[in-house]
Amino acid sequence: MDKNKLLYFIKDKGYKVEEFCNAVGLSKGKLYRRIKNNSFTIQDIWSIGKFLNLTLEDINSIFFADYVS
Repeated sequence: MDKNKLLYFIKDKGYKVEEFCNAVGLSKGKLYRRIKNNSFTIQDIWSIGKFLNLTLEDINSIFFADYVS
């Protein structure tokens, strides 16, 4: 999971983290726990991708990253 890339896309689309969380149905605490534990569900990933209008490549690079610096 590439936390920095997810946060980049949130800000790049013009959203604050709180706005984003409300839109995808996650509390801010739950978002950060899921980032920390890399425990996003398929439904979470689907909602995030749809809300941020991400391509499949973007989704893969965020949630299924092989290497994160």
